[in-house]
Amino acid sequence: MSYQGSKNNQAMLTLLENGMIIGCNEGGGELLGCEPGNLKWQHISKLVPMLKEISLMLDQKINPYLKFLSIVGHRFEVVGMNEVCFSCELFYFIMNKPDRISLQIAMQPVRRQASLGH
Repeated sequence: MSYQGSKNNQAMLTLLENGMIIGCNEGGGELLGCEPGNLKWQHISKLVPMLKEISLMLDQKINPYLKFLSIVGHRFEVVGMNEVCFSCELFYFIMNKPDRISLQIAMQPVRRQASLGH
């Protein structure tokens, strides 16, 4: 994978409470192998299958289970729009706007660790 995201252009997705993607930055498009606009109105579970059965938010807060997974550095399997699979750590943020509450997800690809061969 040739993703070169920096802190300034970290892969970010913005979602509605129901998991529908309403925004993606350039870093997200680069990581996921598509133009950012192509992700709009796709469900997050298309990219992160594990999120299909998990509520993203409970009582207008991030689901505590997802928050826990983020803290412990759980690696989520991600399927890019180009069908390339890779692992990412996900970090969740609430975005409060006057007309709605949305969720922002930062995606940090996990670099493969070199094994020590003896």
